[in-house]
Amino acid sequence: MRVYLLIELLAALVPLAAAVAATTTIVQAGQTFSEAEVAVKVGDHVKFQNQDDVNHNILVQEGDDDDNARDMGVQPPGDAVDVPFDKAGKFKIRCHIHPSMKMSVTVQ
Repeated sequence: MRVYLLIELLAALVPLAAAVAATTTIVQAGQTFSEAEVAVKVGDHVKFQNQDDVNHNILVQEGDDDDNARDMGVQPPGDAVDVPFDKAGKFKIRCHIHPSMKMSVTVQ
């Protein structure tokens, strides 16, 4: 009976473990992102780690609509910004301070 209960408990926990969000880390150094694009799953997070000696400011824009960009605020050197992605789509990421810093996140 104990083995049966243990098997049921483990079977119940497996979907919970699969539902845990993953985190992808992108480094900001030399006023560039470490990746030009990444793919993540719905519910995952992308952490932007500022290893530069200057401030950055992450903007997250869904599709081509400039009006819906999320401003993640000023990010001093050494700080990290964690951005959750809760729905599927293609997102443009850029630094509001350094316009040449661009990348994309595809959420599946």
